[in-house]
Formats: sequence, structure tokens, C-alpha cells
Amino acid sequence: MGLTMDDVKYRIISDYDVPEIYIKGEKAWVISCSTNWVTADDRAPGTRVMTASIYLDSETKHNDLPVMHTISIDSTLQRIFFE
Repeated sequence: MGLTMDDVKYRIISDYDVPEIYIKGEKAWVISCSTNWVTADDRAPGTRVMTASIYLDSETKHNDLPVMHTISIDSTLQRIFFE
């Protein structure tokens, strides 16, 4: 599933709450999540990336097991990495 920034919406309420992530309008179940900041230097801009392990109710394997995905959202560079 190829995704763009328009396909993904997310909301982080606080540092203590699990973020809400929506993939093409469907709410994802967030299993784990972390945010990383990369410091800027003279060769590259700084950035902030949120990485989460998620699954969607609309995707299941055989035996109704969820399909786990990893999504990384680079909010500075506006890029999505999804597997």
C-alpha cells in the first residue's frame, strides 16, 4: 500500500497519550510509538520522526490475525515510510 501525507492523519495530544493515527480514514490501532528528533547541522536540516507499530481492522491474515505495519512520519520533510 503506497501512502502519501494526504493519506495519513495523526494527532498527538500529549507526551503521555497514545497518538491517534488514521490511514485513508481508518483509525489504526497503535501498538507502540516513539518520536525521535534529529539535530540540524551545516550539512542537513533537523527533523522529527514519529515511528509506530500499527494494525488496521480492515487487514487480516489467515485465521483473522492482524497484519502488523510500521509507519514512520517525518513531519519536517513531509515524508511517509510504510511497511
